[in-house]
Amino acid sequence: IEPDRPLWRAAVILLFFAYTCDAFGFVPHTVFWVDYLDRELHLGASYASMQWAFFGLGATLGPLCAANCAARWGWWGATTGAYAIKAIAIGLPLLWGGFAGHAISGFVVGALSPGMAAIISGYLMQLVGPDQHKKMWGYATAAFALLQATAGYLMAIIYAQTGSYRSLFGLGFTALVLGGA
Repeated sequence: IEPDRPLWRAAVILLFFAYTCDAFGFVPHTVFWVDYLDRELHLGASYASMQWAFFGLGATLGPLCAANCAARWGWWGATTGAYAIKAIAIGLPLLWGGFAGHAISGFVVGALSPGMAAIISGYLMQLVGPDQHKKMWGYATAAFALLQATAGYLMAIIYAQTGSYRSLFGLGFTALVLGGA
């Protein structure tokens, strides 16, 4: 970043906003996914555990896939593509409730959980430069944690009032679409 260029410019602020949308949006899969599959859909603990394994497999492969996408399409392309794909994956259980739909949803959201952090960090480095990256990534991480915790509490309240997880996946989808925009 050039010395006369402001650090908190529109692109950086929008990237922070997008990252906090991700923090909010993936909570249904990271907090409620297994219970949704087991208790709400009555698919059982074994089925839900298997689906959680797909999430874990995705999380294992996500950063490598994110790096390849960033190398191929650049930081902006990788970021916007990841938001679109993750939004679809979060909303997928509302439209496709079979084994394959659950597995794809869990795998993709799992992959883009650590994958998104890698993509956003790289994009932030491009925007602010290596000298400011550590400080700005600290702010981004704090904002992410705050929104993730807020989403967890809010979604638990919504679940307690409605008795269904379905609206939580709708909220997660909406948050990712907003972040992608």
